[in-house]
Amino acid sequence: MKKTILVLQLLAVSFWAQAQFTASEQLDINNVNAGFLVHGDMFWNPTTGNANYEFPKGSGKHCGFASALWVGGYNQSTNNLHIAAQTYRQRGNDYWPGPLNETTGASDTIIAADWAQIWKVNASTIDSFISVSNHTINNTHYSILEWPGKGNIYSKTPNNTTLNIPNRNMAFFIDVNNDGIYNPLDGDYPDIKGEQMLWWIFNDNSAAHLETGSLPLKIEIHSSAYACRQVGLENTIFVNYLIYNKGTSIFDSTVISYRSDIDIGYAFDDYTGFDSTYRMGVIYNGDNFDETISGYGNALTQKGCVLLKSPFDVGANREPLGNYTYYNNTAGRTGNPDTVKDFYGYMTGTWLDGSYFVQGCDPEATSGPLIPSKYVFQDDPSNTNGVSEVACNTTPNDRRFIMSSKAFTLLPNAQPIEFTFAFINTDTGVDNSNFNELRRLADSAYTYVNACSGPTFATGLPSIEENNIQLYPNPAHDYIMIKDAAQGQKTARLYSVSGQVLQEKTFSSQEQKMSTAQYAPGIYFLELIKNDKQLIKKFSVE
Repeated sequence: MKKTILVLQLLAVSFWAQAQFTASEQLDINNVNAGFLVHGDMFWNPTTGNANYEFPKGSGKHCGFASALWVGGYNQSTNNLHIAAQTYRQRGNDYWPGPLNETTGASDTIIAADWAQIWKVNASTIDSFISVSNHTINNTHYSILEWPGKGNIYSKTPNNTTLNIPNRNMAFFIDVNNDGIYNPLDGDYPDIKGEQMLWWIFNDNSAAHLETGSLPLKIEIHSSAYACRQVGLENTIFVNYLIYNKGTSIFDSTVISYRSDIDIGYAFDDYTGFDSTYRMGVIYNGDNFDETISGYGNALTQKGCVLLKSPFDVGANREPLGNYTYYNNTAGRTGNPDTVKDFYGYMTGTWLDGSYFVQGCDPEATSGPLIPSKYVFQDDPSNTNGVSEVACNTTPNDRRFIMSSKAFTLLPNAQPIEFTFAFINTDTGVDNSNFNELRRLADSAYTYVNACSGPTFATGLPSIEENNIQLYPNPAHDYIMIKDAAQGQKTARLYSVSGQVLQEKTFSSQEQKMSTAQYAPGIYFLELIKNDKQLIKKFSVE
Protein backbone atom coordinates (compact mmCIF):
# COMPACT_ATOMS: atom_id res chain seq x y z
CA MET A 1 0.00 0.00 0.00
CA LYS A 2 1.20 3.48 -0.86
CA LYS A 3 1.32 4.88 2.67
CA THR A 4 -0.49 4.84 5.98
CA ILE A 5 -3.31 7.36 6.10
CA LEU A 6 -3.92 8.23 9.73
CA VAL A 7 -7.60 8.94 9.24
CA LEU A 8 -8.14 5.37 8.09
CA GLN A 9 -8.13 4.45 11.75
CA LEU A 10 -11.38 6.39 12.17
CA LEU A 11 -14.60 4.52 11.53
CA ALA A 12 -12.81 1.86 9.51
CA VAL A 13 -15.73 -0.50 10.03
CA SER A 14 -17.93 1.78 7.90
CA PHE A 15 -15.62 1.69 4.86
CA TRP A 16 -18.08 -0.45 2.96
CA ALA A 17 -21.19 1.09 4.54
CA GLN A 18 -22.17 2.15 1.03
CA ALA A 19 -21.60 0.13 -2.10
CA GLN A 20 -18.75 1.98 -3.81
CA PHE A 21 -17.94 1.94 -7.49
CA THR A 22 -14.38 1.28 -8.55
CA ALA A 23 -14.87 1.93 -12.28
CA SER A 24 -12.03 4.04 -13.64
CA GLU A 25 -10.34 5.10 -16.85
CA GLN A 26 -6.82 6.18 -17.81
CA LEU A 27 -5.85 9.32 -19.69
CA ASP A 28 -2.68 8.14 -21.41
CA ILE A 29 -2.13 9.88 -24.76
CA ASN A 30 1.15 11.63 -23.82
CA ASN A 31 3.88 11.32 -21.15
CA VAL A 32 1.28 11.04 -18.38
CA ASN A 33 -0.79 8.01 -17.40
CA ALA A 34 -3.45 9.36 -15.03
CA GLY A 35 -6.40 7.53 -13.50
CA PHE A 36 -9.89 8.99 -12.99
CA LEU A 37 -12.72 7.50 -10.92
CA VAL A 38 -16.50 7.67 -11.22
CA HIS A 39 -16.97 9.11 -7.71
CA GLY A 40 -15.21 12.28 -8.84
CA ASP A 41 -11.87 11.50 -7.20
CA MET A 42 -8.76 10.84 -9.23
CA PHE A 43 -5.07 9.93 -9.37
CA TRP A 44 -5.31 6.92 -7.04
CA ASN A 45 -6.63 3.36 -6.80
CA PRO A 46 -8.98 3.04 -3.81
CA THR A 47 -8.90 -0.77 -3.98
CA THR A 48 -5.12 -1.10 -3.62
CA GLY A 49 -4.42 2.27 -2.00
CA ASN A 50 -1.75 2.94 -4.64
CA ALA A 51 -1.01 6.12 -6.54
CA ASN A 52 -2.28 6.38 -10.11
CA TYR A 53 -0.58 9.35 -11.75
CA GLU A 54 2.38 7.80 -13.50
CA PHE A 55 5.00 10.21 -14.82
CA PRO A 56 6.86 9.65 -17.02
CA LYS A 57 4.50 7.08 -18.48
CA GLY A 58 6.03 3.62 -18.28
CA SER A 59 8.50 4.57 -15.52
CA GLY A 60 6.54 3.11 -12.62
CA LYS A 61 7.01 6.42 -10.76
CA HIS A 62 4.02 8.43 -9.57
CA CYS A 63 3.46 12.08 -8.64
CA GLY A 64 -0.24 12.15 -7.88
CA PHE A 65 -2.49 10.61 -5.27
CA ALA A 66 -6.06 11.03 -4.00
CA SER A 67 -7.43 14.32 -5.34
CA ALA A 68 -10.89 15.78 -5.87
CA LEU A 69 -13.05 18.86 -6.29
CA TRP A 70 -14.61 20.24 -3.09
CA VAL A 71 -17.71 22.46 -3.09
CA GLY A 72 -19.14 24.22 -0.04
CA GLY A 73 -21.60 26.99 0.78
CA TYR A 74 -24.31 28.20 3.16
CA ASN A 75 -27.95 27.51 2.36
CA GLN A 76 -29.52 30.97 2.16
CA SER A 77 -32.81 29.79 3.69
CA THR A 78 -31.50 27.71 6.59
CA ASN A 79 -27.96 29.07 7.04
CA ASN A 80 -26.78 25.45 7.17
CA LEU A 81 -23.33 24.75 5.76
CA HIS A 82 -23.36 22.17 2.95
CA ILE A 83 -20.17 20.47 1.75
CA ALA A 84 -19.40 17.92 -0.97
CA ALA A 85 -15.88 16.47 -0.84
CA GLN A 86 -13.82 13.34 -1.36
CA THR A 87 -10.58 12.29 0.31
CA TYR A 88 -9.75 8.59 0.80
CA ARG A 89 -13.23 6.99 1.04
CA GLN A 90 -12.36 5.78 4.56
CA ARG A 91 -15.87 6.66 5.73
CA GLY A 92 -17.63 6.58 2.39
CA ASN A 93 -18.37 9.03 -0.38
CA ASP A 94 -20.02 12.40 -0.91
CA TYR A 95 -20.15 12.04 -4.70
CA TRP A 96 -21.88 9.44 -6.85
CA PRO A 97 -21.93 8.71 -10.58
CA GLY A 98 -24.72 9.98 -12.79
CA PRO A 99 -27.08 12.92 -13.30
CA LEU A 100 -29.78 14.35 -11.04
CA ASN A 101 -33.45 14.73 -11.76
CA GLU A 102 -33.98 18.03 -13.57
CA THR A 103 -37.03 18.93 -11.48
CA THR A 104 -36.31 17.53 -8.00
CA GLY A 105 -32.54 17.30 -7.90
CA ALA A 106 -32.90 13.66 -6.79
CA SER A 107 -31.01 10.55 -7.81
CA ASP A 108 -30.36 7.08 -6.39
CA THR A 109 -27.79 4.30 -6.39
CA ILE A 110 -29.59 2.48 -9.22
CA ILE A 111 -29.01 5.45 -11.52
CA ALA A 112 -25.48 5.67 -10.13
CA ALA A 113 -24.78 2.06 -11.12
CA ASP A 114 -25.91 2.73 -14.70
CA TRP A 115 -23.63 5.77 -14.95
CA ALA A 116 -20.64 4.22 -13.16
CA GLN A 117 -18.44 4.50 -16.22
CA ILE A 118 -16.10 6.95 -17.93
CA TRP A 119 -16.27 7.43 -21.68
CA LYS A 120 -12.97 7.69 -23.57
CA VAL A 121 -12.38 8.74 -27.18
CA ASN A 122 -9.35 9.64 -29.29
CA ALA A 123 -9.25 12.40 -31.89
CA SER A 124 -7.72 9.93 -34.36
CA THR A 125 -10.80 7.72 -33.98
CA ILE A 126 -13.04 10.69 -34.74
CA ASP A 127 -10.90 11.62 -37.77
CA SER A 128 -11.32 8.08 -39.11
CA PHE A 129 -15.06 8.21 -38.46
CA ILE A 130 -15.40 11.49 -40.36
CA SER A 131 -13.64 10.00 -43.38
CA VAL A 132 -16.38 7.32 -43.75
CA SER A 133 -19.43 8.35 -45.78
CA ASN A 134 -21.86 5.58 -44.76
CA HIS A 135 -21.99 4.92 -41.01
CA THR A 136 -23.32 1.65 -39.60
CA ILE A 137 -23.25 -0.01 -36.19
CA ASN A 138 -20.59 -2.39 -37.43
CA ASN A 139 -18.20 0.22 -38.86
CA THR A 140 -18.58 2.77 -36.01
CA HIS A 141 -16.10 2.55 -33.17
CA TYR A 142 -17.79 1.87 -29.82
CA SER A 143 -16.34 5.05 -28.29
CA ILE A 144 -18.35 7.05 -30.84
CA LEU A 145 -21.34 4.72 -31.01
CA GLU A 146 -21.93 4.75 -27.23
CA TRP A 147 -21.05 8.39 -26.51
CA PRO A 148 -23.68 9.63 -23.98
CA GLY A 149 -25.02 12.50 -26.06
CA LYS A 150 -28.63 13.57 -25.74
CA GLY A 151 -31.00 10.95 -27.20
CA ASN A 152 -28.38 8.35 -28.11
CA ILE A 153 -30.16 4.98 -28.28
CA TYR A 154 -26.86 3.13 -28.67
CA SER A 155 -25.33 4.18 -25.34
CA LYS A 156 -25.03 1.31 -22.84
CA THR A 157 -24.89 0.77 -19.08
CA PRO A 158 -22.09 -1.34 -17.59
CA ASN A 159 -24.58 -4.24 -17.71
CA ASN A 160 -24.99 -3.72 -21.48
CA THR A 161 -28.56 -2.46 -21.27
CA THR A 162 -29.66 0.79 -22.90
CA LEU A 163 -28.54 3.82 -20.89
CA ASN A 164 -31.35 6.19 -19.93
CA ILE A 165 -30.01 9.61 -20.94
CA PRO A 166 -31.90 12.71 -19.71
CA ASN A 167 -33.56 14.81 -22.39
CA ARG A 168 -31.07 17.67 -22.05
CA ASN A 169 -27.47 18.48 -22.83
CA MET A 170 -25.14 15.80 -21.60
CA ALA A 171 -21.87 14.91 -23.36
CA PHE A 172 -21.16 17.49 -26.09
CA PHE A 173 -21.33 16.38 -29.70
CA ILE A 174 -21.26 17.68 -33.25
CA ASP A 175 -24.82 17.51 -34.53
CA VAL A 176 -24.28 17.08 -38.26
CA ASN A 177 -27.96 17.29 -39.26
CA ASN A 178 -28.93 19.75 -36.47
CA ASP A 179 -31.81 17.61 -35.18
CA GLY A 180 -30.78 17.99 -31.51
CA ILE A 181 -30.25 14.24 -31.08
CA TYR A 182 -26.97 12.36 -30.96
CA ASN A 183 -27.11 9.66 -33.61
CA PRO A 184 -23.71 8.46 -34.83
CA LEU A 185 -25.33 6.72 -37.80
CA ASP A 186 -26.35 10.21 -39.01
CA GLY A 187 -22.69 11.21 -38.83
CA ASP A 188 -22.81 12.82 -35.36
CA TYR A 189 -19.63 12.44 -33.30
CA PRO A 190 -18.20 13.51 -29.92
CA ASP A 191 -17.09 17.11 -29.54
CA ILE A 192 -13.79 16.73 -27.72
CA LYS A 193 -10.79 18.79 -26.73
CA GLY A 194 -7.24 17.52 -27.13
CA GLU A 195 -6.14 14.32 -28.82
CA GLN A 196 -7.77 12.13 -26.18
CA MET A 197 -10.64 12.96 -23.85
CA LEU A 198 -12.49 11.30 -20.99
CA TRP A 199 -16.03 12.34 -20.05
CA TRP A 200 -18.08 11.41 -16.99
CA ILE A 201 -20.71 12.84 -14.69
CA PHE A 202 -21.20 12.76 -10.91
CA ASN A 203 -23.45 14.33 -8.27
CA ASP A 204 -23.69 14.76 -4.51
CA ASN A 205 -27.28 13.59 -3.94
CA SER A 206 -27.52 9.86 -4.74
CA ALA A 207 -26.85 8.81 -1.14
CA ALA A 208 -25.87 10.24 2.24
CA HIS A 209 -22.63 12.20 2.57
CA LEU A 210 -20.55 9.78 4.62
CA GLU A 211 -17.24 11.53 3.98
CA THR A 212 -18.16 14.92 5.46
CA GLY A 213 -21.47 14.13 7.17
CA SER A 214 -22.96 17.12 5.36
CA LEU A 215 -26.30 17.77 3.79
CA PRO A 216 -26.13 17.70 -0.04
CA LEU A 217 -26.03 20.78 -2.24
CA LYS A 218 -27.74 18.84 -5.07
CA ILE A 219 -25.02 19.64 -7.56
CA GLU A 220 -24.38 17.80 -10.82
CA ILE A 221 -20.87 17.96 -12.24
CA HIS A 222 -20.01 17.24 -15.87
CA SER A 223 -16.32 16.41 -16.08
CA SER A 224 -13.82 16.01 -18.87
CA ALA A 225 -10.12 15.28 -18.86
CA TYR A 226 -8.02 15.68 -21.98
CA ALA A 227 -4.43 15.78 -23.18
CA CYS A 228 -2.20 16.32 -26.21
CA ARG A 229 1.10 14.92 -27.46
CA GLN A 230 2.33 18.23 -28.85
CA VAL A 231 5.62 19.83 -27.87
CA GLY A 232 5.09 21.95 -24.75
CA LEU A 233 2.01 19.94 -23.72
CA GLU A 234 3.39 16.41 -23.54
CA ASN A 235 3.74 16.57 -19.72
CA THR A 236 0.34 18.23 -19.23
CA ILE A 237 -3.23 17.09 -18.72
CA PHE A 238 -6.36 19.26 -18.49
CA VAL A 239 -9.46 18.75 -16.34
CA ASN A 240 -12.67 20.69 -16.92
CA TYR A 241 -15.71 20.89 -14.60
CA LEU A 242 -19.20 22.21 -15.36
CA ILE A 243 -21.01 22.54 -12.02
CA TYR A 244 -24.81 22.73 -12.05
CA ASN A 245 -27.03 23.50 -9.05
CA LYS A 246 -29.98 21.16 -9.73
CA GLY A 247 -31.74 21.84 -6.44
CA THR A 248 -33.91 24.79 -5.44
CA SER A 249 -31.63 26.30 -2.79
CA ILE A 250 -29.43 29.38 -3.14
CA PHE A 251 -25.99 28.95 -1.57
CA ASP A 252 -24.17 31.99 -0.24
CA SER A 253 -20.41 32.16 0.34
CA THR A 254 -19.95 29.25 -2.03
CA VAL A 255 -16.35 28.19 -2.57
CA ILE A 256 -15.00 25.79 -5.19
CA SER A 257 -11.73 24.11 -4.20
CA TYR A 258 -9.34 21.65 -5.72
CA ARG A 259 -7.75 19.50 -3.03
CA SER A 260 -4.85 17.17 -3.73
CA ASP A 261 -2.48 14.85 -1.94
CA ILE A 262 0.14 15.02 -4.72
CA ASP A 263 3.04 12.96 -3.32
CA ILE A 264 6.11 13.40 -5.53
CA GLY A 265 7.25 9.77 -5.42
CA TYR A 266 8.06 9.26 -1.73
CA ALA A 267 5.22 10.95 0.16
CA PHE A 268 6.88 12.34 3.25
CA ASP A 269 9.55 14.69 1.91
CA ASP A 270 7.50 17.21 -0.06
CA TYR A 271 7.29 20.99 -0.07
CA THR A 272 4.48 23.16 -1.38
CA GLY A 273 4.47 26.62 -2.92
CA PHE A 274 2.22 29.02 -4.78
CA ASP A 275 2.62 31.38 -7.73
CA SER A 276 -0.27 33.86 -7.66
CA THR A 277 0.55 35.29 -11.10
CA TYR A 278 -0.10 31.90 -12.70
CA ARG A 279 -2.72 30.75 -10.16
CA MET A 280 -0.47 27.75 -9.71
CA GLY A 281 0.01 25.50 -6.71
CA VAL A 282 3.28 23.57 -6.68
CA ILE A 283 4.53 20.42 -4.99
CA TYR A 284 8.25 19.71 -5.18
CA ASN A 285 10.83 17.67 -3.33
CA GLY A 286 12.03 19.11 -0.04
CA ASP A 287 15.56 17.79 -0.46
CA ASN A 288 17.89 16.74 -3.28
CA PHE A 289 17.01 13.04 -3.23
CA ASP A 290 13.60 11.37 -3.29
CA GLU A 291 13.92 8.30 -1.08
CA THR A 292 12.57 4.72 -1.23
CA ILE A 293 11.79 2.49 -4.19
CA SER A 294 8.74 4.64 -5.02
CA GLY A 295 10.84 7.82 -5.11
CA TYR A 296 12.41 9.61 -8.07
CA GLY A 297 15.92 9.45 -6.61
CA ASN A 298 17.94 12.41 -7.89
CA ALA A 299 15.95 12.63 -11.14
CA LEU A 300 13.43 14.98 -9.58
CA THR A 301 10.26 16.44 -11.06
CA GLN A 302 8.07 19.34 -9.97
CA LYS A 303 4.27 19.21 -10.18
CA GLY A 304 2.06 22.23 -10.78
CA CYS A 305 -1.69 22.62 -10.61
CA VAL A 306 -2.86 25.67 -12.57
CA LEU A 307 -6.33 27.19 -12.55
CA LEU A 308 -6.56 28.12 -16.24
CA LYS A 309 -10.19 29.20 -16.49
CA SER A 310 -12.54 30.57 -13.87
CA PRO A 311 -16.08 31.84 -14.47
CA PHE A 312 -15.03 35.04 -12.75
CA ASP A 313 -12.27 35.88 -15.24
CA VAL A 314 -12.95 38.93 -17.42
CA GLY A 315 -11.16 38.77 -20.74
CA ALA A 316 -7.43 38.42 -20.11
CA ASN A 317 -7.86 39.46 -16.45
CA ARG A 318 -7.61 36.42 -14.21
CA GLU A 319 -9.61 36.47 -11.01
CA PRO A 320 -7.19 35.83 -8.11
CA LEU A 321 -7.66 32.72 -6.03
CA GLY A 322 -9.44 33.10 -2.74
CA ASN A 323 -6.95 30.93 -0.84
CA TYR A 324 -4.02 28.59 -1.27
CA THR A 325 -3.51 26.50 1.84
CA TYR A 326 -2.30 23.08 2.95
CA TYR A 327 -2.68 20.61 5.77
CA ASN A 328 -0.62 17.72 7.07
CA ASN A 329 -1.17 13.98 7.40
CA THR A 330 -1.42 14.25 11.18
CA ALA A 331 -3.91 14.71 13.99
CA GLY A 332 -4.34 18.07 15.73
CA ARG A 333 -5.16 21.58 14.54
CA THR A 334 -3.11 21.34 11.31
CA GLY A 335 -4.14 17.79 10.37
CA ASN A 336 -6.86 15.89 8.56
CA PRO A 337 -10.39 17.38 8.50
CA ASP A 338 -13.26 15.62 10.24
CA THR A 339 -16.34 17.85 10.50
CA VAL A 340 -18.20 19.96 7.94
CA LYS A 341 -16.61 23.09 9.40
CA ASP A 342 -13.16 21.50 9.17
CA PHE A 343 -13.53 21.02 5.43
CA TYR A 344 -14.91 24.50 4.83
CA GLY A 345 -12.24 26.01 7.07
CA TYR A 346 -9.45 24.62 4.93
CA MET A 347 -11.28 25.83 1.82
CA THR A 348 -11.41 29.36 3.23
CA GLY A 349 -8.03 29.59 4.96
CA THR A 350 -8.38 28.49 8.59
CA TRP A 351 -6.91 25.67 10.66
CA LEU A 352 -9.14 23.18 12.45
CA ASP A 353 -9.36 25.38 15.54
CA GLY A 354 -10.68 28.28 13.45
CA SER A 355 -7.45 30.30 13.54
CA TYR A 356 -6.21 31.80 10.29
CA PHE A 357 -3.18 30.79 8.31
CA VAL A 358 -0.44 33.24 9.22
CA GLN A 359 1.84 35.30 6.99
CA GLY A 360 5.52 34.43 6.95
CA CYS A 361 7.55 31.28 7.34
CA ASP A 362 5.28 29.63 9.90
CA PRO A 363 1.64 29.57 8.70
CA GLU A 364 0.88 27.41 11.75
CA ALA A 365 2.10 29.97 14.31
CA THR A 366 0.02 30.59 17.43
CA SER A 367 2.07 33.42 18.97
CA GLY A 368 3.90 36.53 17.86
CA PRO A 369 2.62 38.86 15.12
CA LEU A 370 -0.32 36.92 13.66
CA ILE A 371 -1.30 38.45 10.33
CA PRO A 372 -3.76 36.33 8.30
CA SER A 373 -2.49 35.07 4.96
CA LYS A 374 -4.57 34.03 1.93
CA TYR A 375 -1.66 32.24 0.30
CA VAL A 376 1.06 30.15 1.93
CA PHE A 377 4.67 29.99 0.70
CA GLN A 378 4.00 32.39 -2.15
CA ASP A 379 7.61 33.05 -3.26
CA ASP A 380 9.93 31.23 -5.63
CA PRO A 381 12.36 28.94 -3.75
CA SER A 382 15.29 30.67 -5.49
CA ASN A 383 14.41 33.90 -3.64
CA THR A 384 16.53 33.63 -0.51
CA ASN A 385 14.68 36.53 1.09
CA GLY A 386 11.22 35.28 0.14
CA VAL A 387 8.62 33.17 1.87
CA SER A 388 9.10 29.66 0.53
CA GLU A 389 9.64 26.36 2.29
CA VAL A 390 13.25 26.39 1.03
CA ALA A 391 14.02 29.90 2.30
CA CYS A 392 12.16 29.20 5.54
CA ASN A 393 13.99 25.88 6.03
CA THR A 394 10.83 24.05 6.99
CA THR A 395 10.65 20.31 7.58
CA PRO A 396 9.37 18.41 4.52
CA ASN A 397 6.12 16.56 5.11
CA ASP A 398 3.21 14.78 3.46
CA ARG A 399 1.57 17.94 2.15
CA ARG A 400 -2.06 18.09 1.00
CA PHE A 401 -2.85 21.39 -0.69
CA ILE A 402 -6.13 23.19 -1.34
CA MET A 403 -6.59 25.96 -3.91
CA SER A 404 -9.92 27.76 -3.67
CA SER A 405 -12.00 30.27 -5.56
CA LYS A 406 -13.29 33.45 -4.01
CA ALA A 407 -16.72 33.13 -2.41
CA PHE A 408 -19.77 33.62 -4.64
CA THR A 409 -23.50 32.90 -4.72
CA LEU A 410 -24.51 29.60 -6.34
CA LEU A 411 -27.94 29.94 -7.90
CA PRO A 412 -30.29 27.08 -8.81
CA ASN A 413 -31.08 26.23 -12.43
CA ALA A 414 -28.61 28.80 -13.76
CA GLN A 415 -25.80 28.44 -16.25
CA PRO A 416 -23.12 26.06 -15.01
CA ILE A 417 -20.08 27.29 -13.13
CA GLU A 418 -17.02 26.28 -15.19
CA PHE A 419 -13.46 25.68 -14.04
CA THR A 420 -10.52 24.29 -16.01
CA PHE A 421 -7.31 23.09 -14.39
CA ALA A 422 -3.99 21.96 -15.86
CA PHE A 423 -1.64 19.51 -14.18
CA ILE A 424 1.92 19.90 -15.40
CA ASN A 425 5.26 18.24 -14.70
CA THR A 426 8.79 19.31 -15.38
CA ASP A 427 10.95 16.70 -17.09
CA THR A 428 12.76 14.53 -14.57
CA GLY A 429 16.21 15.72 -13.67
CA VAL A 430 15.64 19.43 -14.26
CA ASP A 431 16.56 22.24 -11.84
CA ASN A 432 14.51 21.87 -8.65
CA SER A 433 15.61 25.22 -7.18
CA ASN A 434 13.06 27.46 -8.95
CA PHE A 435 9.70 27.33 -10.75
CA ASN A 436 10.90 28.71 -14.11
CA GLU A 437 10.27 25.52 -16.09
CA LEU A 438 6.82 25.10 -14.54
CA ARG A 439 5.96 28.64 -15.58
CA ARG A 440 7.08 27.95 -19.15
CA LEU A 441 4.87 24.87 -19.26
CA ALA A 442 2.00 26.81 -17.68
CA ASP A 443 2.26 29.38 -20.49
CA SER A 444 1.69 26.59 -23.01
CA ALA A 445 -1.27 25.30 -21.01
CA TYR A 446 -2.88 28.76 -20.94
CA THR A 447 -2.30 29.15 -24.68
CA TYR A 448 -3.75 25.81 -25.69
CA VAL A 449 -6.37 25.22 -23.01
CA ASN A 450 -9.02 24.37 -25.63
CA ALA A 451 -6.93 22.48 -28.19
CA CYS A 452 -3.51 21.09 -28.96
CA SER A 453 -0.78 23.23 -30.43
CA GLY A 454 -1.04 21.55 -33.80
CA PRO A 455 0.54 18.89 -36.00
CA THR A 456 4.20 18.63 -36.86
CA PHE A 457 4.87 19.84 -40.40
CA ALA A 458 7.79 19.18 -42.69
CA THR A 459 10.69 21.50 -41.91
CA GLY A 460 13.39 22.97 -44.06
CA LEU A 461 11.13 24.63 -46.63
CA PRO A 462 11.53 28.39 -47.14
CA SER A 463 8.54 30.45 -46.04
CA ILE A 464 6.03 31.97 -48.42
CA GLU A 465 5.83 35.74 -48.05
CA GLU A 466 2.81 35.99 -45.78
CA ASN A 467 1.84 39.47 -46.99
CA ASN A 468 0.77 37.96 -50.33
CA ILE A 469 -1.63 35.45 -48.73
CA GLN A 470 -4.98 36.06 -47.04
CA LEU A 471 -6.95 33.47 -45.08
CA TYR A 472 -10.50 34.40 -44.11
CA PRO A 473 -12.94 34.34 -42.39
CA ASN A 474 -11.24 33.44 -39.12
CA PRO A 475 -13.06 32.03 -37.20
CA ALA A 476 -14.57 30.05 -40.08
CA HIS A 477 -18.07 28.65 -40.21
CA ASP A 478 -18.99 26.96 -43.49
CA TYR A 479 -15.75 27.60 -45.37
CA ILE A 480 -12.29 29.09 -45.32
CA MET A 481 -11.10 31.22 -48.28
CA ILE A 482 -7.48 31.27 -49.46
CA LYS A 483 -6.51 34.34 -51.49
CA ASP A 484 -3.15 34.63 -53.25
CA ALA A 485 -2.28 37.87 -55.02
CA ALA A 486 -0.17 35.95 -57.54
CA GLN A 487 -1.01 33.21 -60.03
CA GLY A 488 0.73 29.86 -59.96
CA GLN A 489 0.00 26.31 -58.88
CA LYS A 490 -0.19 25.69 -55.15
CA THR A 491 -1.36 22.93 -52.80
CA ALA A 492 -3.44 23.57 -49.69
CA ARG A 493 -3.94 21.02 -46.91
CA LEU A 494 -6.23 21.28 -43.89
CA TYR A 495 -5.06 19.46 -40.76
CA SER A 496 -6.82 18.49 -37.54
CA VAL A 497 -4.98 19.15 -34.28
CA SER A 498 -4.05 15.46 -34.19
CA GLY A 499 -2.13 15.89 -37.45
CA GLN A 500 -4.51 14.13 -39.84
CA VAL A 501 -4.90 15.63 -43.31
CA LEU A 502 -8.62 16.33 -43.57
CA GLN A 503 -8.65 17.91 -47.00
CA GLU A 504 -6.20 18.65 -49.82
CA LYS A 505 -6.62 20.77 -52.95
CA THR A 506 -4.26 21.75 -55.75
CA PHE A 507 -5.21 24.89 -57.68
CA SER A 508 -3.81 27.72 -59.80
CA SER A 509 -6.43 30.40 -59.29
CA GLN A 510 -5.94 33.40 -57.05
CA GLU A 511 -8.81 32.33 -54.80
CA GLN A 512 -9.80 28.93 -53.45
CA LYS A 513 -12.65 28.03 -51.09
CA MET A 514 -12.35 25.00 -48.80
CA SER A 515 -15.39 23.70 -46.94
CA THR A 516 -15.27 23.61 -43.12
CA ALA A 517 -18.97 23.01 -42.41
CA GLN A 518 -18.34 19.33 -41.71
CA TYR A 519 -15.74 19.95 -39.00
CA ALA A 520 -16.20 20.21 -35.25
CA PRO A 521 -15.62 23.60 -33.59
CA GLY A 522 -11.98 23.93 -32.61
CA ILE A 523 -8.48 24.68 -33.88
CA TYR A 524 -7.28 23.64 -37.34
CA PHE A 525 -4.21 24.29 -39.49
CA LEU A 526 -3.70 25.24 -43.12
CA GLU A 527 -0.50 24.31 -44.89
CA LEU A 528 0.04 26.05 -48.23
CA ILE A 529 2.91 24.94 -50.50
CA LYS A 530 3.92 26.92 -53.58
CA ASN A 531 7.16 26.81 -55.57
CA ASP A 532 8.75 24.67 -52.84
CA LYS A 533 7.89 27.28 -50.25
CA GLN A 534 5.57 26.78 -47.30
CA LEU A 535 3.07 28.79 -45.26
CA ILE A 536 1.41 27.43 -42.10
CA LYS A 537 -1.50 29.26 -40.52
CA LYS A 538 -3.73 28.33 -37.62
CA PHE A 539 -7.46 29.10 -37.72
CA SER A 540 -10.56 28.12 -35.80
CA VAL A 541 -13.97 26.80 -36.76
CA GLU A 542 -17.05 27.88 -34.81
